Amino acid sequence: MVGSGLRVDLNSTCLVEGRRYKFEAQMKLLTANGDPFDCIKSKGYADPLACPLLGFEYVVNGTTATVHYSNEEPSEFNSSTWNPYYVIFTVSHSLAQADSAFFMVHGPAPNIGIVLDRVSLDEYTTPPANCNQMIPNGNAEVRTEMKVVL
Repeated sequence: MVGSGLRVDLNSTCLVEGRRYKFEAQMKLLTANGDPFDCIKSKGYADPLACPLLGFEYVVNGTTATVHYSNEEPSEFNSSTWNPYYVIFTVSHSLAQADSAFFMVHGPAPNIGIVLDRVSLDEYTTPPANCNQMIPNGNAEVRTEMKVVL
């Protein structure tokens, strides 16, 4: 791993193949001196400015596998406040069959600390469609990774 982070062992028998789960947390990043640190979500893994990733490492029949997920929250990371972090993922056959598993939040770079609050990992149910609101992001003031010029 480029930067270390936290690791939480899971009861892998609770992860059901094909079910969707949502990992959520509030996050801040700090330098070794305790100063706020801004990461850039568009930077790739191993870039010193990359934001942390959620990953699962698991063992099936003695073989270790890892899968990583990026933050799906569209806003830019802001070092002056708590930043929402969430990932929605579907449990694969191999993860569901794991003999052991843990999730980790790691990166961005050495000497950058990750502070998490309000961490949860829950089964996810897709919200019902709202046909009265056909445009899902009607708030043009909120910046997303998909940029729109008005």
